[in-house]
Amino acid sequence: MSLMPAEAKASLEDNFVNYTHSIAKGADGKRYIVAEQYKIVADGMGIALSALEGGRGPSVSKGKIGNLLVFELDPPSKALGREVLPERPL
Repeated sequence: MSLMPAEAKASLEDNFVNYTHSIAKGADGKRYIVAEQYKIVADGMGIALSALEGGRGPSVSKGKIGNLLVFELDPPSKALGREVLPERPL
């Protein structure tokens, strides 16, 4: 958790979870870890439609996407850097 930038720590406190998409090794021996933050939230429209249709409506939850995280590690796996790509609304 000490490697996490302030923006990412705030998201973790808001119950976001980190999902690791991939770990890649570069030609220079460095490793890159790409992770995305997400959480499951209630869907107001889904809840309303489900109530109107007697529980047979659409899903009452949805996934909310957070930040994209990229960590850079040197060959002995010591952290060199990190980058946070903030969430962008669609």
